[in-house]
Amino acid sequence: MVRATSEKVFKYASVPVPGTLSRKLCKKGSRLQMNEGLVEEIADEMATVFLDEDCLRVTGKSGKEMVNTCYSWEKLLCARTTGEVEE
Repeated sequence: MVRATSEKVFKYASVPVPGTLSRKLCKKGSRLQMNEGLVEEIADEMATVFLDEDCLRVTGKSGKEMVNTCYSWEKLLCARTTGEVEE
């Protein structure tokens, strides 16, 4: 997956965090999945996505723990965002 395409996916599904280079997923209940692997599901705390030069970092709360996951741009094959439909 081309890095520019990946960045567009993350920018579409998130909003900037003022004063930082990070982005937050737009809605509670949103899910983010990379390479058909672990699904980052954030119910109470929205995931933060940091688009770094070297890697993509996803930070989120899992129970009482903070989880940080880094993905190499070169190893990122696909990205999926999902969320509930608003009616």
